[in-house]
Amino acid sequence: GRGQLGAARAALDDHGINHLDLIALAKARSGGTEDAPPSPRAFERVFLEGRKNPVVLRPNSSELFMLTRARDEAHRFAVEYHRSIRQRKTAASVLDLVPGVGPARKRALLKSFGSVHRLQQATEEEIAKVVGPKIAHSIMNEFKGK
Repeated sequence: GRGQLGAARAALDDHGINHLDLIALAKARSGGTEDAPPSPRAFERVFLEGRKNPVVLRPNSSELFMLTRARDEAHRFAVEYHRSIRQRKTAASVLDLVPGVGPARKRALLKSFGSVHRLQQATEEEIAKVVGPKIAHSIMNEFKGK
């Protein structure tokens, strides 16, 4: 809503980007009853910079449909991006603690085992086939917390 619009403007201004017009799409805070809930797009409001009150579009308008699709796609993209970042951090963090395991060995281990979870389930001998016995022993010690 209006708060996100202000935050977006501040972020763009901080980077010297002030030539873009911004809008914000928000759902109303209430509407509908227990017997008849509001339609998902019935109360969408469009906030424009420099305008106090939001623009309310017809629930089934093509303009509202386009804006909600753009918003939903942006949310989907952001959620997928943050999931991938979290997975990479989780996967890398355990192996980063093992002396002698750098980017090349991490890639080799993840390529061989598919995930850190599968690597943790592997035997020391299976890991040694990929990185040698000394590093395999260090990895097992890290997994055991030694």
